Amino acid sequence: EEWVARPEGEDWGDLKILVVGAGGLGCEILKDLALVGFRDIEVIDMDTIDLSNLNRQFLFREKDIGKPKAVVAAEFVMRRVKGVEIKAHHGMIQDMDNDFYRKFACIVLGLDSLTARRWINGKIAELTTWELEEDGQVVPSATIPLVDGGTEGFKGHARVVMIGSTACIESTEWMFPPQVTYPMCTLENVPRLPEHCVMFVKEKIWKDTEPFGKGVGIDGDNEEHVMWIAKKAAERGGLFGIDGITYQFTQGVVKNIIPAIASTNAIIAAACCNEVLKMATNCNPILDNYFMYNGSSIDHGIYSQVQSFPPDPSCFTSAPPTVFTIPPTLTPREFVRKHLLNLASNADFETYTDDTNITLQSPVAGVLLAPKGTLLEAEITTPLGELNLDDDGDTSAILVATDPTFWKKGQYKILVKFEE
Repeated sequence: EEWVARPEGEDWGDLKILVVGAGGLGCEILKDLALVGFRDIEVIDMDTIDLSNLNRQFLFREKDIGKPKAVVAAEFVMRRVKGVEIKAHHGMIQDMDNDFYRKFACIVLGLDSLTARRWINGKIAELTTWELEEDGQVVPSATIPLVDGGTEGFKGHARVVMIGSTACIESTEWMFPPQVTYPMCTLENVPRLPEHCVMFVKEKIWKDTEPFGKGVGIDGDNEEHVMWIAKKAAERGGLFGIDGITYQFTQGVVKNIIPAIASTNAIIAAACCNEVLKMATNCNPILDNYFMYNGSSIDHGIYSQVQSFPPDPSCFTSAPPTVFTIPPTLTPREFVRKHLLNLASNADFETYTDDTNITLQSPVAGVLLAPKGTLLEAEITTPLGELNLDDDGDTSAILVATDPTFWKKGQYKILVKFEE
């Protein structure tokens, strides 16, 4: 019997879900969400299909090479699962505005990039709204849950990120393994591994000889480039008694490719979609909040574990805003000079002493204050209490201060409460 993604009497299937990434993990996530019963899904991915994707990204076929991953994946799932609607976006996550992200009940990440994860994490933190409770605590009044999946060979993770309730991606980036690097002295004098030979050719011989013309860089998808590197690396390996340097191995080193295991993708995608289902139906407690899976029997045996990471109060991305109770007659500049100068601090515990480069913005009213000569140049002289700073007309409002000379890329979040 053909599966139809329309279970009778279930309205949770109409929740709008965004899947970020349509690669090995994203294909599994899209399939699982559709089969579970979610009917309103959108997917975004900037990549196109390559021949090397076909061994594990099962929604693609050879005829799809060169086409956008998001588009092909969405069309495939809609053909196989009747009743599901998947809207595809071929482009960068940074190209979408705040209104695009606000419409989703949950965002599921199937990414292989820490940079992209951090950007989405920052965007969700930016869209989170906060409120001041009677006991003085600042808590999120609305946020978009993130379910993040990741795989690396036989290892993987699934985690739930709820701004204000769990640690965010930014505050736990230390958990992601650093990129492997090799000292040049080892590559040049005492290579011991096949990858040492490949890296020496890539970093030294290619730059010295420029085999494909002056200024031509290495293209990991160019067969001639990879073949040349593989040949030179094999010759160097022969001098040191190192073998095992093949075309596929060389391309993996050049592109920093970690072998993808289809079964790992399936397990982690299932774990991610299980969390989305639990959020939508409240059928079980949500993961608290980081699930780690190791499927390699070589590395201490096959096992999994769950660890809870609480919010980091020192994280400038996801920490609650600082509360200021102020008279409504203060202008933006007066507020900065009275409440931020010599009082606000940054991650290095330094005190803010110069407001020359500060920008003060309201998510509702826009730019209130910005340095002269900049693109956002502004100086609103209307008292804060007379500005429309909150959609709900409350006596409190969120403001965001930025200053690249002090907070660098971070933001200083402020919750102003007006005196009665």
